[in-house]
Amino acid sequence: MKKISLFCTFFLAVFLSWAQEPPAFPVDNILPGISRYEKVPVFCFPGQGKFLPDSLISVCIAEIRQDSITSYLQSLENFGTRFMLADNHRDVAEWIKNKFISLGYANARLDSFLCITQWPATTGPIDTSWQYNVFATLPGQLNPDVEVISGGHYDAIVYSGGDPYFVAPGADDNGSAIAANLEIARVLKAKNITPSSSITFAAWAGEERGLLGSVDKVIKAMNQGDQIKTYVNMDMVSSDPDTANWDFHVNTYQGSEWLGGIAAEVAWNHTSLSPVLNPGNSSGSDSYGFWLGGFSPVYFEEMHFSPNYHQITDLVVNCNMPYCTEITKVALGTLLTADQLPSKVRYELFNPGTGNSLIPRWRPNPETNLAGYMVRVGYSSSNYHTSFMTVDTALILTNLSPDTLYYIAVSAVADNGYEGPVTEYSDRPALVTLDHGILIVDDSEGGILYPGDSVVDSFYAGLLHDFQYTEYDAYVQQQISLAEMGKYSSILWHINTQTSVTVLNRYLNDVIKYLKLGGNILFTVYQPERAIYKISSYPNQWGDGTFLHDYCGIGLNELNSISRFNAALPESPDYPLLTIDTTKTLVQFNYHIAYIEALWPEHNENILYRYGTAFDTATTQGEMAGRPVGIKCEGQGGWKTVMLSFPLFYMDFAAAKEFTRSIMSDYFGEAPIGIPEPTEKASMLSVFPNPAFYQTRLNFTLKSNTRVSISLYNLLGEKVRNIAEKNYQAGSYSLTLDLGLFPSGLYLIGMETGQGTMMKKLVVAANK
Repeated sequence: MKKISLFCTFFLAVFLSWAQEPPAFPVDNILPGISRYEKVPVFCFPGQGKFLPDSLISVCIAEIRQDSITSYLQSLENFGTRFMLADNHRDVAEWIKNKFISLGYANARLDSFLCITQWPATTGPIDTSWQYNVFATLPGQLNPDVEVISGGHYDAIVYSGGDPYFVAPGADDNGSAIAANLEIARVLKAKNITPSSSITFAAWAGEERGLLGSVDKVIKAMNQGDQIKTYVNMDMVSSDPDTANWDFHVNTYQGSEWLGGIAAEVAWNHTSLSPVLNPGNSSGSDSYGFWLGGFSPVYFEEMHFSPNYHQITDLVVNCNMPYCTEITKVALGTLLTADQLPSKVRYELFNPGTGNSLIPRWRPNPETNLAGYMVRVGYSSSNYHTSFMTVDTALILTNLSPDTLYYIAVSAVADNGYEGPVTEYSDRPALVTLDHGILIVDDSEGGILYPGDSVVDSFYAGLLHDFQYTEYDAYVQQQISLAEMGKYSSILWHINTQTSVTVLNRYLNDVIKYLKLGGNILFTVYQPERAIYKISSYPNQWGDGTFLHDYCGIGLNELNSISRFNAALPESPDYPLLTIDTTKTLVQFNYHIAYIEALWPEHNENILYRYGTAFDTATTQGEMAGRPVGIKCEGQGGWKTVMLSFPLFYMDFAAAKEFTRSIMSDYFGEAPIGIPEPTEKASMLSVFPNPAFYQTRLNFTLKSNTRVSISLYNLLGEKVRNIAEKNYQAGSYSLTLDLGLFPSGLYLIGMETGQGTMMKKLVVAANK
């Protein structure tokens, strides 16, 4: 066990009962291909009601033997040391592999990974070695590609009283978990169990130096797309000073609490243990990496921490073997139950921006023995009043109340009647029109060097004096919704202080939804990494699935707190030079400001500005000169963003206004007040929502009677549908376009009238 994990460098934190029964939610406009569904009673959830295969668990648990567990544990202790850098570390892995083979697991194998570490930590020499995880699998009959994993680490260490290269017995930490897994593996073979999913036993190397073996597995699983249903982790499960009245920790992880509920029920029904559920996403053992990787773990741990932790006295003779045997029973029962249940559904709750609809949609589960999916809707978490069963992977919930919070849960149901874990999200139906001009979002109070908030607000309002705009004080409101943002076609979002307490951080999902529906945002943010992620360590890389990468085009950001910034140097003559307003800085800083991040894009053509300074580049103050500080990005859905890592408030007003006008009019397409659209026909046709999911609406106005021809084209210029071909009277019209049969991608809508011809882009979002 590693109480202080070194794992933090691997992953970077890359979501009221009613007095009377509310009315049922109608499910109208069932998606194309979704024809089979039925209203059903709410099922019990894992951990809430009778759902465990009790007879099978009882039969298998009765086979577990304390003497077998003790024998395995003594053999592990007899190695003398299991330190990962000791000469015998491969011998230990080979022994575990061969023991699995002797139990009937001919597929037992070693999986190697290269490890570079230092011992003693921070002071000793660098050591490069091959380390070895051990795997043995009981193949599943129905779903062999879906894994239920049970594991623990086999390496050991001592920090006092001996040299770990020669002595590290590690009986409790963590030979106890390996012994328990060997016994579970023996029992499953002895009882001739054929699981539905594949049950894999794992013995991890290198846990004591930073969860190294389990991290290697998680990385490989994510890269290969492995279907890991659950991971049951044991770490230190054989120390308790009592002879009876035992309890133990069931450490749970956010999103996987259901697995802790299974373990608790197994303990109550089949052992003498009292489970203590302990939420908190523990980083102290190998389960942590599985959670960060998006899998569902649970972690069993002794209640009374061993007094022999990381000492040469961590011996079998000091272990409570009856207690270890009981925890082994819980692990076995948890594995058997998890095997019977379908996997957690990976789903998203799509808000189409119609004001009365929400669309839960999900990836098909990997299991082949599914009866379908359960969709539940309610007004509060875990309190659902309407349920639907469907064999498809999406539903359109319509006639919902605008801006009302709904909780929607999705789970898979196997054909044996068992229901898998529930995934719940909440959202408010929002009407997105993108027709009210620009919204200025103030997400901070004042700014650095303490200007008044009203002064800052006046500055940003002045930048948009030539546009239609509305101001919204997010700092005062402490919230923002898609419904609020969705009225506006563009947003200027400003944060002028060093802060991690932002509405942008808390409502980032709503911001993403707004962009997906075609909005544009200009961010001018002091330390965007801290404001968005509450992180202030540098440098940081951003990959797929992160906001800075996917919606701002940023692959890496960095900061030198000593460097000083006094200008944003344009990458293109299309944008003005932005220089510091010396009245808003200090003479002792030579009229510079600090803590301006560099934002490195994936594509250099997206750089708008670079870091400017009056300090020599050979000095620390001038070190960041020339690095990007302004990035633009646009997505397939038609949205556009600009991210500035400096607040425009501190720049010369005239240049800042010129820049803002250029972004809003030339890049975002906003029309300044008093300047008409280029032609009458440019406002004749609008498409909403865009991007569209299964339907969109074409709205157009005719000044006179005319024949209208509207067609849908793909990017090859091929006509794929005639939408309208008829004579219309003068007036306004709205046509519904069904997109359910069209693959996702970019299309063009062409409209020909006696008043002219025009084209509009249409993005069809993924329909399956």
